[in-house]
Amino acid sequence: SIPPLETKITKIYFDKTIAEILQDILEICGGGYNLDMTPKGLRIYKIGSIYAYPEFRLSPNTQLLYSPSIRGNVSHSVSIEDMKNSIKVITETDGNYSVKKVVQDTDLIDKFGLLQEVVTIDPEKENADIVAQQKLSQLSKIQESYSFEIIEAVDSYTRAGYLISVDGIDYLIEGSSHSIKNDAHFVKLELKKFW
Repeated sequence: SIPPLETKITKIYFDKTIAEILQDILEICGGGYNLDMTPKGLRIYKIGSIYAYPEFRLSPNTQLLYSPSIRGNVSHSVSIEDMKNSIKVITETDGNYSVKKVVQDTDLIDKFGLLQEVVTIDPEKENADIVAQQKLSQLSKIQESYSFEIIEAVDSYTRAGYLISVDGIDYLIEGSSHSIKNDAHFVKLELKKFW
C-alpha cells in the first residue's frame, strides 16, 4: 500500500539498505511519511492520514468500549515556550538592517503577549511575504503533549503516525509501547496535538 508520490527520483543508490533507500526517497518526496509492515506487506502512508480507533471489552458478553475513554497514568502538558505570534522579516546590507515584513496573530498576542521571531533573509533569493507567512504558520502553535495508558483488544494494534481522538480533539500518536499482562493488551501512548 503506497500513496501517490509524484516526485521524480534521479539518484542511484550504492551500498544502501532497502530501508535507507525508502527513507531517503520519502524525504525527497517532502517527508512526513511513515512506513510499516502489516500482514498484507509494506505500507507507506502520510503521517496523520489514518485514524486509530482502539476498543476493548470488559468481558466477552459486554459491548465494545472506546479505549481512550478509560485511560490511566495520564500526563498532560501545555507550553508556549517555543510559540511565536509575531514574525519580523529583515534584510542586512553592510551592517544596515531593513524591516521587510511583519506578520502577527493578534488573537495570540492578546492572550499571551508579544512573542516575536526575527528572521533575516536574502531578498534576491527569498520573498519576505512568503517567509513571514510560513514562519508564522509554523511557529504560532501552542505545544501540547499528552500521554496515557489504555487497554485495547489483543488483535488490535494502535501505531505511531496514526491520529486518535481524545475528548473531541485530534492528537498525533508519536509513540506507542505495547505489552500483554494477564491476557490484557496494554498500550502506552505518547501524543501531541494535531494542527
